[in-house]
Amino acid sequence: MAAPPADRWVYAPTLAMAEEALPAAPVRQGHEFLGWFRQPGASGAPVSSSTILGGGNGPTTVPLYAGWTSVATPTTLLLSPTTHEIVAGESVTYTVTGVDEFGNPVDVSGAVLTSSEDGDDISDWTVTAEQAGVRTITVTLGDATTTAELTVVAAAAVSLTLVVSGEPEVVAGMPVDLVVSAADEFGNPVDTSGVVITSSVDSDTMVGLTVTPTAAGDRTLTATLGQLTATAPLSVTPGAPTVLELWIEDGESPVDVGGSLTLGVSATDEFGNPVDTSGVVVTSSVATDEIDSLTVRFPTASPHVLTATLGDATASLTVEVTPAEQPAPPPPVDDVPPVDDVPPVDDVPPTTGGGLADTGVATGAAAGSAAAVMLLTAGGLLLVRSRRRTS
Repeated sequence: MAAPPADRWVYAPTLAMAEEALPAAPVRQGHEFLGWFRQPGASGAPVSSSTILGGGNGPTTVPLYAGWTSVATPTTLLLSPTTHEIVAGESVTYTVTGVDEFGNPVDVSGAVLTSSEDGDDISDWTVTAEQAGVRTITVTLGDATTTAELTVVAAAAVSLTLVVSGEPEVVAGMPVDLVVSAADEFGNPVDTSGVVITSSVDSDTMVGLTVTPTAAGDRTLTATLGQLTATAPLSVTPGAPTVLELWIEDGESPVDVGGSLTLGVSATDEFGNPVDTSGVVVTSSVATDEIDSLTVRFPTASPHVLTATLGDATASLTVEVTPAEQPAPPPPVDDVPPVDDVPPVDDVPPTTGGGLADTGVATGAAAGSAAAVMLLTAGGLLLVRSRRRTS
């Protein structure tokens, strides 16, 4: 670097009026001389031979400062801030400086700023980012380059969704996992750790993002995050039957043999939800019973144990079947009254008129007739008694 010029006396307001020239241009390695300035740092307009330097009121001391611009290739670039965090949609402005191999400041107005995130908007040295995440900001000037790290976090959530994992219909008592998501205005995922899940059915239990319903029926699940809400439907069906009840719906016990009755049946699961009983099966301890769905006919008399089965649940009841009434037996043979209305033989009247002469023949015929009547009567009595014994 050249030595600064010696002080000079000029007896005029301008160098041109004094017929003086500006000091010779100095030389500085890696820099281009811009001219002489009345302020350091090459600020203001450069001094020319026609620049009024003073005068009018006596001598004036006017210092002159050399102005420079670097023409050296930068070897080091600095980017500030080196790490930074902004909210999606916000901007950050960087400061870029550079020096050459001798540590001299280098003009960096031609430096180029880029981002590893294509969606970022860069204007001069200002970066505006909408997509959440970490990106690398790079500044390049010639062969020199340096980087900084920029983190973009999601803005406030503007949308919330709630989804039931798996099928929207489950069995009572089965835990159901829920999926909750939120996004900001740029579509960035927003943390949902503060979400609250509720159900339109008070008996449902909630643990984190898992709901366990016990009451059968439809319900609405609601997720709340700040001022945002989202809903999802869930249907719950009864579980397997655990309790089965059996009763006589139509008829009564005891029942006459050959009669029938109709059963009633109901079932509930472990949470008390009614269970469909259309698949119930009725069986009997007596193999001859005739079963048609819930109606049973009893051909034989005895205690009959009827059992209803639905899944693993069973219920039983006992039906007494009584025999039919029997007719009264006939009286015994010894109780038949004796025959008293047969007239004795001696009471048969004699035959008169128109007969033979009393030669003894007529008497014999009469006697024969009387004997025949006796035999006939006796035969009738024997026949009556014989029929009594065989009846």
